[in-house]
Amino acid sequence: MEGNAMPRRKFDTTQRGISDTHTDAPIATSICENKLVYAERIRTLRAAANLSQGELAEAMNLGRAAISNWETGRTRPDIANIPRLCNVLGITVAAFFSDTPEEAGWNDAERALMRNYRKLSAINQELLSATAQTMVALEEQYPGLPKRPAAPKLTPEPARLELLELPYADDPVAAGTGDSGFAASGHTTFLHATPATRGADMVFRVNGDSMEPKYPDHCNVLVKFTDEPLGSGDIGIFQVDGALYIKQYQSDGLHSLNKRFKIMRRKSYDEVKTIGRVIGILPDSDFATSAEIQDFQAQENQQE
Repeated sequence: MEGNAMPRRKFDTTQRGISDTHTDAPIATSICENKLVYAERIRTLRAAANLSQGELAEAMNLGRAAISNWETGRTRPDIANIPRLCNVLGITVAAFFSDTPEEAGWNDAERALMRNYRKLSAINQELLSATAQTMVALEEQYPGLPKRPAAPKLTPEPARLELLELPYADDPVAAGTGDSGFAASGHTTFLHATPATRGADMVFRVNGDSMEPKYPDHCNVLVKFTDEPLGSGDIGIFQVDGALYIKQYQSDGLHSLNKRFKIMRRKSYDEVKTIGRVIGILPDSDFATSAEIQDFQAQENQQE
């Protein structure tokens, strides 16, 4: 690891993830901290997807024992397995970490529709959503009509508050000395819907100064999961022998932007996995306030 060895520390994570309070006591702020709840989540989602443990293991390129251990609470899946697990189960990463996974109750037709939706470009997704809203409005205005009526004149809707939920990793990524023993753990957080947040899959908090000045200590970064290898110069989140790092990828190893830190060379470690590409810093102003979350939830409830 970089620098001198340091004792492992636990981090107190708030919704915004900018607290730097350290404590020796274990923290359980996320649903995923409870292994039994986490096990039940995977078991329920697998059953909803009509997959056996063996079929899920084969799709994940893992042994059946790994799935069994997840579902009995003996172990938790590694963070690097979460994107593929969610893809096989037909859900989003945000839904996986949510306290109320609505997608677990979807039928096969609904899952197929959502899988196709996620394959569309952003423009076509907006077009499909607008078409669906118009169809719903037509059915509500003309219930039971066998023929399609002329499109009604719809009154413009007032400006809507747009928020989205993204999973927030409870374990910070090291920009310095890493914390070992990482397993998937996170909670969902509400963010303002922007082009940057819409393009992200997860939020991580940076811990350390090896990526300064561009990525300062305690900043939050938006990450896009990818199966493709990163290009030279790309900033990514990497899992190195069980610890998470934010580093710049180069052909000779993982680099820090702060030149005081040594290069992490591949041959020096047993396992190096790419979690995703860092697509930008998440400003504190993009976290929704409690009042905004309440307004957004009330707005969503009115539409149901």
